[in-house]
Amino acid sequence: MRRLLCMLAIALLAGCASRREPSVVLTGLPDPEYIEHFEMPAVEVDTTDEPARLVASIPPRYPWLPVDGISPRWRYLVIHHTATDFGSMRDIHQWHLDKGWESGCGYHFVIGNGTNSGDGQVEPGPRWWNQATGAHTRLTEEMAQRRGIDSGHYNEYGIGIALVGNFAIDRPSKAQLDALVDLILALMQECHIPLARVVGHGEVDETTCPGDNFSMWNLRTRLRNAQ
Repeated sequence: MRRLLCMLAIALLAGCASRREPSVVLTGLPDPEYIEHFEMPAVEVDTTDEPARLVASIPPRYPWLPVDGISPRWRYLVIHHTATDFGSMRDIHQWHLDKGWESGCGYHFVIGNGTNSGDGQVEPGPRWWNQATGAHTRLTEEMAQRRGIDSGHYNEYGIGIALVGNFAIDRPSKAQLDALVDLILALMQECHIPLARVVGHGEVDETTCPGDNFSMWNLRTRLRNAQ
């Protein structure tokens, strides 16, 4: 019996061995080819115009900022009314040209009342874009002597802002006043002009401009509260 079991075990082992696949040895293949390490050539990229393109895509802080910047000479903001019922920068520019003023509109900014321009629309003029001397506040010789300044002092150093309207009769619109406050605050910041130098035309010259219905006190209060 023991002999029979041994014979069966030998036969089983032989059967398992016969089903095992023979090892395959491949010959005649080429040796592996190794590629030496090499540096990728640097790609030269012309970026000389990148900064300009990026700057051009970013809107300026304010749309009325001159391309060449703001002159450091500005010391005052002088507020006016046009003393007309209607108007725009284009209208006033033509009126002043017709008067013989070579540079046209004497103000640097005009704020519309909804007639020939939008209500509260801020329009910069040629004198602002060119950072040129204004033609909005020329003192009489007597007034200039009393103040100890040249008669063109406020034209030379003052930014003239005119609201369309006759404020001896009417009142400025809410949109005009809101736009004026925003513009003044921005100019005070950009030109480093203190609140004490935000003046009405009639505060520095012998005139009722910007009209009895325009309160410089209310304007300064709003500016002070907004700072």
